[in-house]
Amino acid sequence: MPSYAIESKEIKKIYEWIRSQKRKGKEDIEIISKNPQTLLLIRLQLGYSQNKFEELVFGKRTKNITKYESGKIKKLRKSTAKKILDRTKIKLKSLKLEKILKNFEKFKKESMGWFLANKETKKFLEASRKGAIKLLEKTETKQEKTIRRILENRNIKFFHNFPLKSNLIVDFYLPDNQIVIECKNIESSSRKGIRNQIEKLMLQAYRVKFFNSKIKVWAVIETKKSLTLSEHELLNEVFDKVFINDYNFFDGL
Repeated sequence: MPSYAIESKEIKKIYEWIRSQKRKGKEDIEIISKNPQTLLLIRLQLGYSQNKFEELVFGKRTKNITKYESGKIKKLRKSTAKKILDRTKIKLKSLKLEKILKNFEKFKKESMGWFLANKETKKFLEASRKGAIKLLEKTETKQEKTIRRILENRNIKFFHNFPLKSNLIVDFYLPDNQIVIECKNIESSSRKGIRNQIEKLMLQAYRVKFFNSKIKVWAVIETKKSLTLSEHELLNEVFDKVFINDYNFFDGL
């Protein structure tokens, strides 16, 4: 099931870019090759799901369509662009923004409807977990690795990068203890930069509390900077416990 991190304003932006390229006399193959996000508009013009579009174009599911549509893959071979045009029989000048946006909203609603209907099921949690891992797509940080190893050594049950719900992914969740651990390496040369990082960390804690007020949220912070009294007070407003350059709190679990 596709993720709709892309918004309608981004679709409009891609559409206007395509039109500008056509006004410059660019060929369709060249446009698609230069910006694979064009495939998103072609797919929505056809009213196809990602799976159906891949089967039409490539004859199988390659799982690359999301990378093309999100812009993660920056360029496309001209031979591949030609194949797409031949098989879809689409001409970029025939793209209709109204139809594209209508189909975008349709797929978006279908996706959200599935999540709402299945949000309490094991199937949903497995899909959310899979989506969370794809969304993060990052190397485990040194701080996260330290916390994970400590939890494993103490045989504490935990989930790493766990989706409490579809759009709320926490660093660590300890189900038996009902604790969420959010870790952060605060690095900035200015007080404003430090304050911004603290506020982002606080926002995550507020979201967890809003989702389930019974969950305790701990902040584990690494920093070479000394936090001011007001910065400490901000953290203590929302977090149940705050640990700065300190991992000894695990002894009490």
